[in-house]
Amino acid sequence: MEPFKFSRLLETLAIESLSDFERWSLIKLAASINYFTSAQAKMLVEAMSYRKGKLDAAILLHSRAIDPEKYGAAVLEQLGTDTDRQALEDVMKPAKSMRHARSD
Repeated sequence: MEPFKFSRLLETLAIESLSDFERWSLIKLAASINYFTSAQAKMLVEAMSYRKGKLDAAILLHSRAIDPEKYGAAVLEQLGTDTDRQALEDVMKPAKSMRHARSD
């Protein structure tokens, strides 16, 4: 996502009165029309307050990452439990397998 627009999105997500549902809705909308660096995805995951919201955002944004090889290193640490990290790793595995299959 273009840096200026991304900055505006983060400012909006930082509004304290927003619920996690509202933040999730904004992230879904932004992801429907934009791609993100893994660093940007990390910041969006951080913007979510609760565990489930962080995991949902991490899973959604994986498919919108322009640098998927960096995604795990950037985003996994934002997830608070081993179970959540494993859930994201499970989502990332098929994408890794497909990339390797294409290069064969």
